[in-house]
Amino acid sequence: MNILKFIILVILIVLLNSCQKKVEDTYEVIDQNGVKVFENSKMPMNPKLSLKAEKLFTIKAQDSLERVENSLCAAFDKDDNLYTLAFRSAKIYKFDKNGKFVKTFCRRGSGPGEVKDAAWFTILNDTILVVDTFGRKIARFNLNGDFIDSKESSANSGNLQLIQTAGNYNFSFNIMFDREKQAINYGLFRYGNYFQDMKGIETSEMKLQELNKDYDMANLVSLFACDKDKIYLAKNSKDIFEIKVLDLDGNLEAKIRKPYRKIRFSKKELADFNQMMDNINGKGHNGGVKMVAEYKNSILGIYTDDKNRLWVERSREIQDDEPIKQNIKFDIFKDNIYQNTVELAILKANIPLDLENQIFIHKDRIYHFRFDEEEIDVYHYLMEE
Repeated sequence: MNILKFIILVILIVLLNSCQKKVEDTYEVIDQNGVKVFENSKMPMNPKLSLKAEKLFTIKAQDSLERVENSLCAAFDKDDNLYTLAFRSAKIYKFDKNGKFVKTFCRRGSGPGEVKDAAWFTILNDTILVVDTFGRKIARFNLNGDFIDSKESSANSGNLQLIQTAGNYNFSFNIMFDREKQAINYGLFRYGNYFQDMKGIETSEMKLQELNKDYDMANLVSLFACDKDKIYLAKNSKDIFEIKVLDLDGNLEAKIRKPYRKIRFSKKELADFNQMMDNINGKGHNGGVKMVAEYKNSILGIYTDDKNRLWVERSREIQDDEPIKQNIKFDIFKDNIYQNTVELAILKANIPLDLENQIFIHKDRIYHFRFDEEEIDVYHYLMEE
């Protein structure tokens, strides 16, 4: 080997090692008592990753039979039909994959196929389960909307929210009152056997005397997303970005971390959030509770897709002179490793639980529920490198 070939070979080896080191520098895996902690840096693993979305159609509030009423939850069946529940009328609306209205079923009442109050539902094994909050029961329907029966639910299932399914289980955020202790037990719970069997996945307790009108209610919410065999649970924190990766029994498998600094609410954001709550509940009917927090929660939304990617909406700083609603940005993770931050051209407030703008990801589509317009925008999306 002559000297020139040797020099070229050395340079190639140095370049390859340099590239490998650069990739490894984007994250570090630490073992903490048998749990893998993925310490991601601000540097993405895949900086060319981008998101492209094209609007396919809009489901509009056309008439009294096809209204998209204040829908806060959605579910999809095996044929990609969309089901959504209007909590004021307790009606479930069914649309086909092209956005065509199919039918409504369920309604407010006390008879067969009726519920006294409902804001959440889910689809488990081709059965639609509607949580009757006041009636303390679970109403069951098939995918055609035919009423099957009602099963009495436990007293602990009255405040089920943010319901998701994985395996043969339902997972839900819940707040339960303990009169004897004068406390609330809140957090993420797993339910089986049509919400009869309950298991706490990660829960906390708080004395009622600690709650007041100045309490930051966002501290009680557990944001999570379910995959086929995993649960991603966001840490409720103002200054730490951390997501726990759990199996369906609640066993901790890994932690995902990423650098984050505390971000203040602007006065305009707080005013907008409290106005939103008045709009949803009716002015003066939110118990007088106002968002008075100084800092935002680090994580505002968490989603999964069918490619085993994790989409995380984290807090951003919004100045008082900037518009409240801005395009959504997601930190994308694959195998617990930060890939890149992508932007979706959908306007949404950077506040906790923006109920006026709900996002649902199903296969290669994004469903944007616009509460104020009673419309659903449906997009086809593609992740490109």
